[in-house]
Amino acid sequence: MSIERYLLNVLRKEELGEKEKREIEDWYRKIRSLLDAHFRDQSRIYYAGSYKKGTANSSSYDFDILVYVSKDYGSAKEISEKTYNILTENGLVCKNKNIAYTYKVNKDFHIDIVPGKALDNNFEFAHLYNRDSDSKIRTSIKQHMESVKHIKREIRLMKIWKEHQKNSHLNIKTFVLEQVIIKAMKNKKPTSAYNNLQTIFHYIHQTVTELKINDPADPNNNIKPYLDPYRKLLKKLSKEALDILENEDSFSRGCTKLFGKPYNFKDKKW
Repeated sequence: MSIERYLLNVLRKEELGEKEKREIEDWYRKIRSLLDAHFRDQSRIYYAGSYKKGTANSSSYDFDILVYVSKDYGSAKEISEKTYNILTENGLVCKNKNIAYTYKVNKDFHIDIVPGKALDNNFEFAHLYNRDSDSKIRTSIKQHMESVKHIKREIRLMKIWKEHQKNSHLNIKTFVLEQVIIKAMKNKKPTSAYNNLQTIFHYIHQTVTELKINDPADPNNNIKPYLDPYRKLLKKLSKEALDILENEDSFSRGCTKLFGKPYNFKDKKW
């Protein structure tokens, strides 16, 4: 079995099952119904997060619901507070999470409801209310989806890699890691998953110390502080990953550290 086949099998084993998809869709319909009853035709309610972008893994995924409300309704803060009240009044006790409200379905599954004020009649851009800083952030789910559409596979693999670096305390936000991956693959023609991973880790190792990143939907949304604490650690871990990915011998010895699954290039079944 080649390294490429190993990586594709890792992805296959991490695909969301039908049960997980039904649960997501059932909760989406329930929450949408509650919010539509109040906002009516003044809102657009979307799937968001990794589920919408196609970058979800079954071992660790987020389900976001974006609630864009007409610019004529009120401020981003008023829309945020009204959304919270609607959820609470209907028995969904949520935890405040900066720009989102988090509802915990069970120990393994939670939903982030993200309200925002639409900035245009097409509901493409919106302002989200940031409770921590009492400010607003511009966003666009369409732009976020567009920025990852050619590298979904690589983002999924890097997210699996990130999950297996917890002992190294790599707690970087997934959105921030995605922006690093986007820069690594910019103007690169996607090839095999194996080659692309080498490209990404090489880019991180060479540039992360001084790398500048931004939110593709809002250049003024400063996400640099979320990368800064992990620059040295990313440089170190990317070098370790490159050493493991160098050839089949090194990969067979170290792949469990990267992706959690043992590897035997003689195994034709896995």
